[in-house]
Amino acid sequence: MNISQQIAKNYSKALLSIISFDKLEDIYSEFEKLCKIFSDIPLLEKSFQSPLIKKRIKHDLMTVLTLGCNVIIRNFFFVLLKEKRINLLSSILKDFQTAKNNLLNKQSINVFSAHNLTDTQLQRLKINLNKLLSKEIEINHYIDKKIISGLKIEIGNLSIDNTTKNNLNKILHQFA
Repeated sequence: MNISQQIAKNYSKALLSIISFDKLEDIYSEFEKLCKIFSDIPLLEKSFQSPLIKKRIKHDLMTVLTLGCNVIIRNFFFVLLKEKRINLLSSILKDFQTAKNNLLNKQSINVFSAHNLTDTQLQRLKINLNKLLSKEIEINHYIDKKIISGLKIEIGNLSIDNTTKNNLNKILHQFA
């Protein structure tokens, strides 16, 4: 784990420590929405990191961005701004999500496929993974145009690749 990841983990733990259990999902949802704004507008993060933009302008911009947010999230973003850690938002969010899910006995799963899976397929996958992991499963489904057919499933650091490409590569390695 590099120093940036450790710092992000520390901020995540600090945020988690001041949130009541019943507010975890709401706080996470607001945090995720704000992070999405930053990822959708890359110039925004660069603006907050730029030494050419005055602190007052950054503060005013953060005020507008966090308007209507829970006071905990609002203050957290101002701490990140003051400490010049806005660049760690995605890492902090990821660590926060992992910690939140552990507390709530949930597991976030990323599923990649060549096309949209039906609700029935996703529900069946969710039920099977729920039985396997003994946790409430949250599926994030993504379309990956590089996949010809099959699925790739990511569970934390574990990756299960049952795509055609991966299966063909396995066959090639057997003959090599």
